[in-house]
Amino acid sequence: MEKIKEELKRYKWLWIFGVVVALSMGVLAANMHVITFMHAYIKEDTANVIRLISKDIKNEARQDSWYFKKGIDYLLEDASEESLDFLEESLEELNADRQYDVIKAYNSKKILFKDHKVVIQILMQDLGNSIAQDYLKRVDVSKLDQELFYYFGDKPAITNEFIDTLYQILTVYPKQLPLDQFQFDLYNILTLEGEEGETKKSQIFSKLEPEAAKLLLFKELKTKPVDLDVLNTWVEFLNKSKVLTGEEYAGFTNHYAQIQLMRSQYKRLSEQEVDLKNKKEMIEVEIGDKLKLLESNQKAINALKYEVSDLEQELEKLTDYAHMAFYIDKAYGNGEYEASVPRKNLFGNYKSSSQKYILKLSTTEFYQEGVYYVDVYLNGTKVNPKGNEYPHYIEVPKGNLERISTLSRSRGLKVDELESLTNETAKLQTQVESVKKETGYEENELALENLHKEREGLTKKIGSKIVEIKNMLGIGNVSMRDL
Repeated sequence: MEKIKEELKRYKWLWIFGVVVALSMGVLAANMHVITFMHAYIKEDTANVIRLISKDIKNEARQDSWYFKKGIDYLLEDASEESLDFLEESLEELNADRQYDVIKAYNSKKILFKDHKVVIQILMQDLGNSIAQDYLKRVDVSKLDQELFYYFGDKPAITNEFIDTLYQILTVYPKQLPLDQFQFDLYNILTLEGEEGETKKSQIFSKLEPEAAKLLLFKELKTKPVDLDVLNTWVEFLNKSKVLTGEEYAGFTNHYAQIQLMRSQYKRLSEQEVDLKNKKEMIEVEIGDKLKLLESNQKAINALKYEVSDLEQELEKLTDYAHMAFYIDKAYGNGEYEASVPRKNLFGNYKSSSQKYILKLSTTEFYQEGVYYVDVYLNGTKVNPKGNEYPHYIEVPKGNLERISTLSRSRGLKVDELESLTNETAKLQTQVESVKKETGYEENELALENLHKEREGLTKKIGSKIVEIKNMLGIGNVSMRDL
């Protein structure tokens, strides 16, 4: 042990020198990357600068190192095609600080990225950043229109986030969007309300190309309903936003003013209708019981008329018979006889003739030839035992005659009842008409009828004006709440 200590004392400086050399070699090896970079930086060797910093581009921590920042600064200062291509290709992999270093330098040098997809994605994350705003201001309007289409899609949902983002962009951007590719639902933008909503709506519309905005909006309004008064508010807004032409605005306001005049007339008529209906109800309360009784009597009269008619129809069928003279020639049996038209001879006696009949009796009986008078119904024709076809008569049954008597009495009673009820109803009607005349009921009814006609006329005129508005603006469904 003592020997080792002596050896250490003897070669102390040699040992120290060795450690120093070893440490120096380690430090040199550790910083060889930086040394190599500095060599390339000093020599302005762009290809090597790119090669060296690209090794650390996926290491976010190293992107904050001194030499990495220096490399980005070098490439920005160099601004050669090679440098700018590398920066654009690598922009997405840089951390936020380095990204904004690059974008800030582009702003200073007034250059733009060849492909805006990545840079737009970056800028959208922090539209309040002045660097982002400065870059957006410099983007060509057609390019921005295209990039917004790529970013939001062809049918963006009109959410609060969408509105806020678009508002921020168009507050900064100095030009109007052409809406060539980037299109969105302007109908929902128009529905924004409140102080904040109106501010955003005004800013958005002020940065849209007027004719393009009008075509897009009215295309949407072909299928979406809108109330006329809401449309009037929108037209005022669109006029202030310079979306409508002076001719379109004047045309609409002229039609709307005429509609408003007709609406005031319509309202006045509605108020008059209330007064007329109240008067009508008051009169009808006064004559209400009589009107109910009139209605009841009329129903009873109609019922009696039907009953009398039924009785008369049945009587007509039953009384369709003739009281005829028959000369009885022979009996066939079973109440059936051969008869003929009685004919007088030279001596004034009756005898048979050539005009033959077949007679069927149900009540009367004949015991010998001769002339008899019978009430009969004609019942077509019938063939006798010899094959001869003669007119066929049937005696009116005794029951039919009794039924005729009963029906005649019933008819008489019903006719008397009908006459009495008709007279009572006529008197009642006279009383009602007297009250109506005294109270001006008929005049009131006529006024109501004329009012309805006048109001129908106004409704048609208003409808015609609305059609003119729809045709003028090229929109579809315009409604009114008070018609």
